[in-house]
This record gives sequence, structure tokens and C-alpha cells, in this order.
Amino acid sequence: MRTRWWLLGAGLVALFAALVFLRNWGVGKVEQALQSRECTWESRRDDPLAVRWRDIACPGGLARQISIRADWPIDVRVDGPQVDLQAWLGRSRGEAGPSTSNYNADIRVEDMTVLWGERILLDGLSGPVRPEPDLSGPDGTLKMVTGPDGTRAVIGAMKLELNLPELQGEASVSVRAASTIQAELRMPAAVIRHPLLAKEPLPSQPMRLHLDWTPHSNEVALQGTVGEVPISATGTIQPAAHTIDLVVDVPASPLSEVVALFGSSVPEAGAGRFSGQLGLTAKVAGPPWRVEIAPTATDLVAKGVLPRGFRSQMIQWNVLDASGNPTSRQIGPAHPDWTPLGQASRVPEAVVAAEDGAFHSHPGFDLRAIQEALAQAKAGERLRGGSTLTQQLAKNLFLSGERTLARKLRELLYALDLEGNLSKSALLALYINVVEFGPGIYGIRAAADEYFLKQPHGLSLKEAAFLASILPRPRSAHAQARLGKAHHARVLAVLDRMAAQGVITGTQRDQARDAPLRFVLR
Repeated sequence: MRTRWWLLGAGLVALFAALVFLRNWGVGKVEQALQSRECTWESRRDDPLAVRWRDIACPGGLARQISIRADWPIDVRVDGPQVDLQAWLGRSRGEAGPSTSNYNADIRVEDMTVLWGERILLDGLSGPVRPEPDLSGPDGTLKMVTGPDGTRAVIGAMKLELNLPELQGEASVSVRAASTIQAELRMPAAVIRHPLLAKEPLPSQPMRLHLDWTPHSNEVALQGTVGEVPISATGTIQPAAHTIDLVVDVPASPLSEVVALFGSSVPEAGAGRFSGQLGLTAKVAGPPWRVEIAPTATDLVAKGVLPRGFRSQMIQWNVLDASGNPTSRQIGPAHPDWTPLGQASRVPEAVVAAEDGAFHSHPGFDLRAIQEALAQAKAGERLRGGSTLTQQLAKNLFLSGERTLARKLRELLYALDLEGNLSKSALLALYINVVEFGPGIYGIRAAADEYFLKQPHGLSLKEAAFLASILPRPRSAHAQARLGKAHHARVLAVLDRMAAQGVITGTQRDQARDAPLRFVLR
């Protein structure tokens, strides 16, 4: 009997010793893994058969507690871990730390949070991570699967409320991560906001985006739709450096669908009728940001955009007076200040040469001028916007000066409708009668009187070229003229363009270059 009790006691001691050995062996493995990942912890509590680490902090993550119990396989539990995917992707992908394939351990997490920077992607995940990850929570799942060929992939699905500065709304995301990462984003009612798009958020609309990313090479391919408009992109994304280098393609889409994206930011959409197609290709890289845009357009038409009665003998529009306060003005063929083209000296030709050399041939917009303006901005020159005279007229009559794509789109719609309702001569006559030539100085009659104390028909060729040259900056040019100064290089550039377009001869240009320019401002 004593022998049996002795054997039982010896067995218990041996089992306890084995468990202690397993505990100590497991502790060594856990701490080796933590240290290899540059993790630290506030405290460690040792019990005979269990060890607990508290307040663990690692690059890209942290945890409230890690506990290990002596068992076979070794039982490891991680409570309240937080994993920052952005920081994790930023670390060297080749340094994964010691392999856990050479020892048995069951690892389970409770209440896990997955973040991107400070934004929570998934919260409340619990379940095993070894031998096979299979986590679930109230808003998503995360697990690892092994394919028939032995390849392994992490698959995740989540529902979340996006509240980014540029994008808000409920979203469902699915991810498959192996040698490449594939992600699908679906939003039934995405709200997009950006100051370059519009002053107000764009109306909610369905969005679907599919992303293929190869971490080893950082190559990325994206395709999807926003509303009814397709979009795709290829290039590279480097999360560690927070840089992108993409070619974005928006295939030709119906103008009506592009207009619909902007909702109430384009109020003319309600009464307008649109046809034709718009598209673009853009190269986007940075930071520092570099953007090259090549728009495309086919058979664009807009009708019903102009206000009722626009073709009457009198037009009213809003302007700023000499003090910068809003006021309204009237002009039209029946107005006493109206100047017909035939009574405006060489001003019409000078304005076309200075502002829109293709005015008589384009349909209200000029894609080449837009691309040239963008190229000049890239080279450090002032962006003139690439607007035609018709677009400038639309802006002056109907729109504010905000710099958004929504305003540019409205400008295009008005320009298309203006071109469909007025001849080129009528458009040019209206332009020179409403455009600003200085503070509170609107129309060629007021300009000729203000600067030279003349009627428009009495302006010299050089004076006409001067008035055309100041259109980009009329208020600053007026201040300079009051000091008796003028930007002569701009005046000469207008004369050179007029000669190049054949509206004046070389002799007329040379004579105008040498002629005096005397201001008679009161």
C-alpha cells in the first residue's frame, strides 16, 4: 500500500514538474517572441502553473494582458490586443520574428481591436489565432484558410461606419490577404466631400471599389464605380512612406451621369437636358503632389440651363462695385451703354487674341487650352483656368468665383447652352459689354472712358491691346494705371498674338508697339 501511495505521489510530483517545465519553456518562447518584436511590458506575475504579462506595448500594437498556462499544447491567451495595420505595414515585411511552427501552442485573443492609425476598423474580435486564426465579432470576421495547393490566405469581412474627412457612410469590406491583397469596398450610400469638388458634400450614392495590391512590389490596381460613373487606377502605393503614384482613368461617361454626381451643387441639372460624354485620365503622385490631367469630351450639348428670357433686350447680372460690395447691373442692345462690335475699335480682336485664340472654332470649351493651363501651373506659372471666352462670360453672368469642380462643371453647362443660343458675334459683343476692366468698371464703354477719356470707337490699336491685356487682373492693373504705369510686356504680347492670327499686319503691330500709351484717369 505504501508503495502505491509512493508511486502516486511520485507521479504527481513528476506531472507537476512537467507542467512547471512546460510553463517555463512556454514563458521563454513567449518572451523571446515579444522581445524579437521590440515589445515591452509593465509587469509580470508568476504563479506555479501560469504567468501573466500586463500592459504590453509593441510597434504597431498593444495588449492589456498575455497569460500562459501550463498545458499541452501550451495555452496562451491575449486580452484586449490592439493592432495598427498602418504601422504593421510600415515595418519591414521580411522580419516576421521567430517561427512558432516548431512548438505547440494554442493562442486565443479576446476583445481584439484592429486599427488604421487612430481609426477603428474592427472591434470586439475574439477567437483562436493558433493553430488556425478564426476570429469573429459583432461587426466582422477574420480567419485563415488553406487552399488545395497548400497556400494560406487571411480572409476578413467587416461592416463599419466610415467617418473619414473625405468619405462617410456605412460600408462593407471584404479582404483576402496572401502574396497579394485583394479588397472590396461596397457602400450603398457613400457621401463624398472635398473642397476641390464642391463647397457642400456630394449627394449620397452607391460606391463599389475593388483593389488588388502586391505588397512586395507595392503595385496596385483599382476599379469600380461611383454612382453610375466607372473609375480605374493603376500604379504603386507605399504605406510606409505614405506615397502614391497612380494613373487614374475615368472612361467616357454620359454628361448627364457626371452632372448627377454633384447633385444640388449643380442646381441647373433639374431643368437642363444634357448629352455627350466626358472622361479623363490623370497622373497623381505625391507627396509632394503632382497632378497631370488630360480630359476628353465628345459631342457635349446642354439645353435649358440659361434663365428664362435670357435672349431679351436686357440682361441683369450681379457684380462687385468699386468698394467690393455686391450690386446688380443691366446691359443689352437696348441699353444706352451698349457698344456693338462695329463700334468697339480693335477691342474684340484684341480680346480674342489675349484670352481665347480658338474662340471662333471651339464649341464653348477648349480641351487643349485646359491642358496647357494645367501644364503652366505645373511649371510654376499662374493657373488661368483654361476657360474660353464663353466660359468666362458664363462665370461673369451666372456664377461666383469659387474654385471647385462643381463650379467649373456649371460653367461648362452654361457655356454649352450659350453657344447653342447665340452666334459667336453675339457672344463676343456680350462679353466686351459685361467683362470687368477695373474696380466697378464693367463693359468697354466704361473702360474706354475711365482709362483714356474716349468713346470705344476712338481707341487706338495699342489702347485696345492694353485693355485686353488687363483682363486677368483688372483691379491691380487699374491701380498701376493710376500711377501712370502699365505692364508693357503684356500689351506687346497681345499685339504679337494679333499679328500671328492675321487680324493686324506686321507693320500695324510695329507702329502700335512704338505708339505712346497715355492714361487719363480721373
